[in-house]
Amino acid sequence: PTRWCRWSKSGLGLGYVPQNFAKDALAAGDVFTIQLKEEIPTRHVVLVQDGGRVPNAAAREFARMLNSSVTQQNAP
Repeated sequence: PTRWCRWSKSGLGLGYVPQNFAKDALAAGDVFTIQLKEEIPTRHVVLVQDGGRVPNAAAREFARMLNSSVTQQNAP
């Protein structure tokens, strides 16, 4: 997950990184949170895959990371 913060902390501008992906970088002070005035509405992410093709390594890792994020958010 720290690789998600590289772009944000590189000084290239503003970046959006989900908080659970950025927790280590936030704790280290490498990136910081901007508090928004308005609440951001809940969003839903859907992963669609072609059942007729085997996903490559990057697609498998992306799906694993998404599933891991959902599992962490739903943990008690």
